[in-house]
Amino acid sequence: MAAPFIILHAGAGYHPESTTSLLTSLCEESCSQVLRVFKEGGSSQEAVSRAISILEDSPHTNCGYGSNLTLLGGVECDASIMCGQSGYYGSVGAVTGVKNPINIASGLLSQQCSGPLSLGRLPPMMLVGGGANIYAAQNNIQVLPADDLISDRARAVYVDHMKRLEKANKIEAISTAKKARLDQPSAVAQDTVGAIAMDERGVLCAGVSSGGLSLKFPGRVGHAAMYGCGCWAQNSSVEDIPGFACSISGAGEHITRTLLAKECCSYYQSRPDSPLKLHDFLQEHFLSHPFLHDITEKNCGLIVAQSFTDCCELSWGHTTSSFCVAYQGRDNVKPQVIFSRLESTVTSGRTVQIGAVCLSNKN
Repeated sequence: MAAPFIILHAGAGYHPESTTSLLTSLCEESCSQVLRVFKEGGSSQEAVSRAISILEDSPHTNCGYGSNLTLLGGVECDASIMCGQSGYYGSVGAVTGVKNPINIASGLLSQQCSGPLSLGRLPPMMLVGGGANIYAAQNNIQVLPADDLISDRARAVYVDHMKRLEKANKIEAISTAKKARLDQPSAVAQDTVGAIAMDERGVLCAGVSSGGLSLKFPGRVGHAAMYGCGCWAQNSSVEDIPGFACSISGAGEHITRTLLAKECCSYYQSRPDSPLKLHDFLQEHFLSHPFLHDITEKNCGLIVAQSFTDCCELSWGHTTSSFCVAYQGRDNVKPQVIFSRLESTVTSGRTVQIGAVCLSNKN
């Protein structure tokens, strides 16, 4: 029997010192709730869903309630979850009025595990927009008036960004580089949140949830809903290869173009014992990726779990200015929260910062 754990992140981006206490409490609460799930015999899928739903309920994260607003001032969310044992995956994209989009994704995952629908129909892996709302209503997942998901913080950010966009659009004789800086939303909030868990059976599960980019075009679907991009989980079927799971945050278009979650799994499986594999992966497959050659600032953050016979290696890495990570295992009396920050002398989007810890994998 394996020793359960949870590792989660509250988004890669910029975390002012003033938010440290608030996000620490939020992450601690999420970890504590997951430990209750495990104590009641819950699965890793239930654990990940619970961890992320707590982050979605907070007005201080970019997911569910409190999500960044679209160009038209609305909330549209993406989420996904994957089971490492079955390989099944569920996701939702550009859904409105759903406080906990991870619950739709998790419902789709459970439905796939149950087999074909009536008449042998294949259960959907991904639902978007109105179809996701119909699924939510039919499966007792709460659907709210769209405006109920707009937090005071998100509204203030939207007003600020719209003013800056209007100013930028009025400036005609402006250099491309300067205009890009004016158009770039201010770094007041972090991005996609996510979690990885392993239950007593040793089953790994990973998930993500996101409100997307500030001022995104309505209907835009980001990496948090894309297969092989936002999260990945894969229990090992070969003795010498450890199980793997990851959850990714950052610039969705960049992450999607690099298929970052699936590629991370392949990279890890090819060099399971390398102590710098996360640093090397982000450097080689993200910062130096040929499909991102024209991108100056490449932002992402990810958490990774590898399940070995005797221990679980939990690691995190980011190119953003900061990354908030929390974890808890059997031997931790309370959740451990880390604010990983780049040094002030380096430029975000061009430098990799990593950290890691090992937890016992035996009860």
